[in-house]
Amino acid sequence: MALIAQIAFGIIIGGLTIALFVTGFFVWNSRQRNERLAVGLFIAGAVIIAVLLAMVVSPSLHVPLCWLVYRHNNQISAVIEPGASLIHARMRAALANLDQGEFTEGYELDRKWKIAKEMIG
Repeated sequence: MALIAQIAFGIIIGGLTIALFVTGFFVWNSRQRNERLAVGLFIAGAVIIAVLLAMVVSPSLHVPLCWLVYRHNNQISAVIEPGASLIHARMRAALANLDQGEFTEGYELDRKWKIAKEMIG
């Protein structure tokens, strides 16, 4: 569901950005040329594109963290791993060889939580 919401949000923001550029183009080329308004529309569109690119380039902004718990030799270990879903986080932990023991439970952490980068992975 979160992926569908992100796609819908991207489509809406992309449409609004295109609308800003098209409106700026028409204002720039109209008989009653208003250069100040046209430049403002172009700048607003450029800012939106820059923010979207920053969000795409930095996946840590939108990828949730998962708390994974493993049991091995009567010891419990916890791993905090980023992942689009719990399964994705478990696969990332397995690829990083962090899944020592039997997987017992896992939770997606609330996005509001602040966790030091050194503790992830």
